[in-house]
Amino acid sequence: MRLSVVADNRAKADNHAKAVAFQPIDDETLKSLPAALSVRQVARLLQCEIHFAYRLIYLGKLPAMRLGKRTWRVPSVGLQRVLTPPI
Repeated sequence: MRLSVVADNRAKADNHAKAVAFQPIDDETLKSLPAALSVRQVARLLQCEIHFAYRLIYLGKLPAMRLGKRTWRVPSVGLQRVLTPPI
């Protein structure tokens, strides 16, 4: 019974990550970003919880690279691609 609840919660989180629409960030802010951002910095920019930013990374929606065992960095170019609407 417990496994079905966990699977159901995971499916809800995945569906939420698919449907999320981020607020646009002005061009000056995007240009002034460092080459790589921590997940905490990305969460602040996206105005979301840090665990949700990690969820986007794990789902492949947000490009990131792992440095060591626990450190993740998000390239600013990848963040700009995620925030730029498709044409």
